[in-house]
Amino acid sequence: MTVRLENLFLESGSLSTNLFIRLENSLEQADEMDAAASKEINEWWNNLQEDFKRLNQNYQDYLREFTAISYSAG
Repeated sequence: MTVRLENLFLESGSLSTNLFIRLENSLEQADEMDAAASKEINEWWNNLQEDFKRLNQNYQDYLREFTAISYSAG
């Protein structure tokens, strides 16, 4: 089971901190969006939403795989 969990992490990288960092950076830019053009705000908002969706999907995939491995090992 341990080897399968290690391979899961290496294959998927689902819980990488990159998306958390991107979300944090985007949220820190929220105050700057007050003075931004509509096009820039729209792009910022779309990127923020896409990163959140990706993070949500990644954690669901990781938990699904983790659960499958846990049940198959038990």
